[in-house]
Amino acid sequence: MRKVHGTLKSARAKVALPFEPATLDENERATLPVSTLEWSVRTANCLKKEGIRTFGDLAKRTEAELLQVTNFGQVSLREVTEVLSKMGLALRDHPPTPSQPASQPMVFSFGIEESPATIEAHIIHDLEQYLSGLAISRKIIFCARYGFRQAVRTLQVVGDEIGLTRERVRQIQSKIQKNLRHMGTVDKKALFRYLQNHRGSSVHKLYPGLDALFVDNPLVGKGIKSIKNDNLIEFLEDYTGVARGTYQVAEKFLSDIALEKAHDLFLEIPSPLDIELFKQELQSLYGLPESSLDHAIRHLEAIRKCRITEDGIVPQNLPRVRGVTHVLLNFPDGCHWKTVNRILAQRNITKPFISRGGLPRVTADATFASNDRIYLYGRGIYRHRKFLDLDALNIDDILKTTVRIIKNSDRQAMGLKEMFADITSQLNIRIAFWDLRHVLKEYGSKRGIYFQGISGTHTLALREIQQRVTNAQIILNVFREQNKTLSFEDVQTRLESCVSQSIISLQLSELLESNALIRIAPSTYCLPEVAFADIDETAIKNRINEYLSDYETIEHDFWREQLNAELNLKQSKYFYNSFVKYHAADNGWLHSIDLASARPLQFRRAIDVLRAYLKSEETFAEDCRSLLTLHGFSHLTISRYARTHLKIPMSPS
Repeated sequence: MRKVHGTLKSARAKVALPFEPATLDENERATLPVSTLEWSVRTANCLKKEGIRTFGDLAKRTEAELLQVTNFGQVSLREVTEVLSKMGLALRDHPPTPSQPASQPMVFSFGIEESPATIEAHIIHDLEQYLSGLAISRKIIFCARYGFRQAVRTLQVVGDEIGLTRERVRQIQSKIQKNLRHMGTVDKKALFRYLQNHRGSSVHKLYPGLDALFVDNPLVGKGIKSIKNDNLIEFLEDYTGVARGTYQVAEKFLSDIALEKAHDLFLEIPSPLDIELFKQELQSLYGLPESSLDHAIRHLEAIRKCRITEDGIVPQNLPRVRGVTHVLLNFPDGCHWKTVNRILAQRNITKPFISRGGLPRVTADATFASNDRIYLYGRGIYRHRKFLDLDALNIDDILKTTVRIIKNSDRQAMGLKEMFADITSQLNIRIAFWDLRHVLKEYGSKRGIYFQGISGTHTLALREIQQRVTNAQIILNVFREQNKTLSFEDVQTRLESCVSQSIISLQLSELLESNALIRIAPSTYCLPEVAFADIDETAIKNRINEYLSDYETIEHDFWREQLNAELNLKQSKYFYNSFVKYHAADNGWLHSIDLASARPLQFRRAIDVLRAYLKSEETFAEDCRSLLTLHGFSHLTISRYARTHLKIPMSPS
């Protein structure tokens, strides 16, 4: 049996205003929805029936017109006129009630230098005043759904408590969310500017009093607080009247690098890494503002994702597979698995393979074999894939030639060692045996080539395959189904029972090449319509065209530095590289690995341009001027090249 709150009354119900009318101008009062207030049931039904949605609509009616509405009597009329009077409005045939400025509260406006404690006190005062004017049922819903002084409860639990359906609770919650922006005396525009200016700070530390009122979400993992659906941030967004997700405060910036994504950085960069360069890389990869970089590093250290040493930053508690990947970043010519194991133990990056009791070698073999970022480079030696320049190889030609050689042999299978000379001579390429082995093993299934490397036989064979839905189509369907940004791990989890890691990696690369997917961060992808949904594509295209008319070539990190600053964006270098590549054909742009141009490309890679211009430390300043006259390069890229290749000890900035 449902609970019934309140009793039927013959007298008119007094409608409490959950806001101060003086804080609204005349236009805001006229456009304010009448559903903002809790009318008596009869009055509310009549207003809805007549299609009266705002107070401006209500003020256009006369007393006689309202009394002609069925069930709208004198009690409802007095209720309406009383509320309009409080709002400084009146029915069309009634004179408006003179305002009383002396008794009206002042709007609290402030600048970006205002004390957070002062702002917090006004917000808490507004909140308490608002709650005191709410009906009991609405107050229960507010507290339960925003986690105000209590744990968040579900719609069903709240509905059971107050005798309403789950859908009705959701509707009331939606009205509360929309009405919050109209309540209180705080200048919402000033609050919006203030929070945007402090977006690199923790909102929980700015307003500790408010933080104490809104109960945190349950802890997840190893004591790490979930910052999704943050109750305090969502309240501030609704209170200010902005869309959910608007406030990019420190908590939301760090959500991208809080857990496993923090380790993605160390899958691309060897350690120990200079702290200032680490900050630059964080900013480049994730679009973080400068004000949040120190906070980001402290956060990563606090959750034990990295260690700050005298030499720089070193990753900590990496999963074993990722730890192996990270160590191999320091070995361009590969490294034996036993040496990798020893380094893991010495640097405390992750747990080593062999404990004091001794584990069989198969444990190490399985860990290396399951890692799609490295490949076998000799007996017991492994190498990171970044050191294999796949862009310099025509993989499709290699696969075609291999198939042709096997077919012409009239044999069911052949050993790679006996084919190696023929493949390299027919293609006129120079490639190491182990690099070719990796290419055929990794991408052979694309041409129906099956590889078996047991006991070092390196056997290749052909088998007929039936027509099927391609893995690329399967992966693309996952993105269409989710319609959001997904990481490599997200796709792997979704398809782990039917598609291997290597195939996912290959197909993601092909989908990127065909522009069916966009990469916006390391190992993070989405559909083009998702990636470009909230940006002004025309503005970005116009600026790119202007820059391409001034420079012969531009590298992709240049777009991040310039366009983020000019258009007030926070996109990564991967986003801009994908954007240029996606729109290249329609705009007459030329695009290579990491360069863009409006004219035929003289260089294939950014590193080739830098090598051509930056010769030595003695001529570095003059060389930079010559480079930047014709080519667009970011300061980060130039400084990284200077330190790495010219051994110039310069600041990343």
